Amino acid sequence: MTGKHYNWHKRWTFDPDLSRATHDSGFVVQYLLLPLSEEEKTACDVEGISAVGKCWTDDRREFGIVSTRQVLLETFESFKTEHGTENARAMIARLGREAGEFFVREMRRKN
Repeated sequence: MTGKHYNWHKRWTFDPDLSRATHDSGFVVQYLLLPLSEEEKTACDVEGISAVGKCWTDDRREFGIVSTRQVLLETFESFKTEHGTENARAMIARLGREAGEFFVREMRRKN
């Protein structure tokens, strides 16, 4: 028997050129190698970037998972309308975890 999130990875697409993943819900994240330079930190502030999570590749590199505040808000509002506030929070958290797992999975496939 399979769980309700079976084949979750099929809902994500990865653009290796932009180091970006998109979920079919419209949630978009970008992966940034950590630590960020001061220039990158400033750019994130200017562009309205929010941290979603972190992940570590098999070669022990640490990546930050980020999205724009606008994308986070739009995704949350969409989920809230359909599933309610508490469920929307849990769904956003799950998407953050999935984004990290998806990136590590893609890096394994690439190597």
